[in-house]
Amino acid sequence: MATLKLLASFDGTDGRNSGSDLVADIFGDLFGVSPGGANNDGVVFELTTTPSGYATTPSILFTGTSSNVVNALSLFIDANDNLLGTNQEDGANSDGTLYEIANTTSGFASAPVALSTFDSASGTSPTGSLIADFAGDLFGTALFGGANGNGTVFEIRNTNTGYAGTPTALVSLNDNGAFGFPNAGLVRDAAGDLFGTTHNFGGVGSVFEVPFTNGTYASTATTLVTFHTGGSLPLAGLAIDSAGDLFGTTQSGDGEVYEIVNTSSGYASTPTVLLTGDSTLGGFNGGLIVDAAGEVFGTAGIGGTGTVGAVFEIPFIHGSYAATPTILGSFDGTNG
Repeated sequence: MATLKLLASFDGTDGRNSGSDLVADIFGDLFGVSPGGANNDGVVFELTTTPSGYATTPSILFTGTSSNVVNALSLFIDANDNLLGTNQEDGANSDGTLYEIANTTSGFASAPVALSTFDSASGTSPTGSLIADFAGDLFGTALFGGANGNGTVFEIRNTNTGYAGTPTALVSLNDNGAFGFPNAGLVRDAAGDLFGTTHNFGGVGSVFEVPFTNGTYASTATTLVTFHTGGSLPLAGLAIDSAGDLFGTTQSGDGEVYEIVNTSSGYASTPTVLLTGDSTLGGFNGGLIVDAAGEVFGTAGIGGTGTVGAVFEIPFIHGSYAATPTILGSFDGTNG
């Protein structure tokens, strides 16, 4: 079993209980957001690479304030190496903003600049990570707002003069028992189709697609899967492989790692369960990654030798996924 290496620890003033994904630039420097900070309004931090590895203490790029709270789930690095993120409640409408921390010749700017402001039509409380297409247009999800009040899939166009000042709601999600309130970001396939998950407070959750046809996004999302009560409430987003198969996790019950197969006639309407949580693994709150060989990697809540979490792999052997995961490393409290 591999040994997990602790890179850095938070002390409260530079963040705490960070639940965001990390993003890396071309130099390998890591960036993220975290609650805490001097004002308890969040921080944007960087973990720089050094000749001997990573710095042991995060560098604070920006400390949030009561009027500029840092509460995004992750950051996005654009083609110019600027950091982009979303705030959930800031802006003129208190519905959230897209902000930028510019990468200048002398380093990152000391404060973010609001580029786009959300409203009730485009969506409120943008929560998930951002993705971009080849034109630099940004896509994401908002937890609330839209025509039905149940969240949106939005686009922020990258124009000749910068990003559009107001996001466009591509889809207003509806609540039919499983289809509303997206808690995570999107993935995009080679054809431009968008895919995401809904949490649906009090319901069971779903996986949806927003098709991209002849240069235009559909105005209504297509429900691919509605989850059952044994494995439901997906908190994390999706991973997608080269065949277009979708992978994700559910939180409720014992939790599951699932695959939605992309067939010649479309996506399977029932997910294939690759792994079910149990007393040795716990549930699955985080997302997954899929490597070029088709191996699936993720984290479990209580697994491993220390029973406080583990990193696992589901091997892909001769066209099939192994029935038993491989524990790659265990958390023990001192390393997380």
